[in-house]
Amino acid sequence: MNKRSNYLFLLLILISTVAIIDMISRFYIANSFKNDASDINHLGIIRGSMQRIIKNEIIGIEKDDLITNVDNIFAEYAFNDDIIQTNNSKKLFVAMHSEWENIKDIIRLYRIEPNEEYRQDLYLKSEKIWDVSNNVVTQAQFESELKLKYYKSFILGSIINLLIVFLIIYYVKIYIKDKLEVFAVHDQLTKTYNRHYFNEYINNEINKAYRDKGSFSILMLDIDNFKRINDKYGHEKGDHILKELALVVHNCIRTYDILVRFGGEEFIVILPETNLYDANETAERIRVAVQNNVFKGVHQITVSVGVATYIKEDTSDSIIKRADEAMYQAKKNGRNRVESQEIKDHK
Repeated sequence: MNKRSNYLFLLLILISTVAIIDMISRFYIANSFKNDASDINHLGIIRGSMQRIIKNEIIGIEKDDLITNVDNIFAEYAFNDDIIQTNNSKKLFVAMHSEWENIKDIIRLYRIEPNEEYRQDLYLKSEKIWDVSNNVVTQAQFESELKLKYYKSFILGSIINLLIVFLIIYYVKIYIKDKLEVFAVHDQLTKTYNRHYFNEYINNEINKAYRDKGSFSILMLDIDNFKRINDKYGHEKGDHILKELALVVHNCIRTYDILVRFGGEEFIVILPETNLYDANETAERIRVAVQNNVFKGVHQITVSVGVATYIKEDTSDSIIKRADEAMYQAKKNGRNRVESQEIKDHK
């Protein structure tokens, strides 16, 4: 074997070694990002479950199974260094867990004595735990991106496969970033927008309405007797109903209207540039469509809808509160109804 052959043989070994390292690295990276996305999704489940628990407790529905599930997830994550990777993550996670313990204390008091003070405490804690839990999810996304940069730098050190590895990492980064962005703004069960996106969007709508002296409306709808459905048919069937309901509502609204899963079985529709009269028509159209839809295995469900329209000096909290009150008025008046503010308030 001459020198050239030796060089070619060594070069072949070098290329093969680098190629194998690249393949292993790419596999490890893809698997790591998949786990990150799964962990972020699970943190989002904690966030959504806490909101659902508080909402149900306020209306007198006890969700001990969900409380136990959240406690179990907290216990699992508290000792998992693969998920809680940095001191900052640990601090945020401890803060979220501390807020959750406070919420459970208030829930226990509220069950014993369901008064307005504890009810307001639960509303305030709902907002606070949302902010804290959102920080945990954001931190997890940030750390995932940090890992991406580290792996990218490592693989780019491969001299022979520099260009190939660079392109692979570039496209993996785009893929993961897109996935994380989807997780950040969409509800993973119904594929509707989530509460985080809702908070940003409604504030933009308020600013736009205030600036242009315009208007917009929101619909808050809740499935009637959803707990009975879950108890009778199981949570898997309940999840299927939530997904099918989202499709029914989508077919009743315009392409630029925004459908949000606000928590549990509760949805909000934002109707840009829509007055109270037109909003009521849309709400009624949704109500009838849901009532007439045949849900597989359950046949019929109904929704109660509350309608609120932007008025001057509105905040996101105030317009949501009016829609929420209108929705509960619809339930109080017999369910499967649409209720709204007095028309005269908007003449």
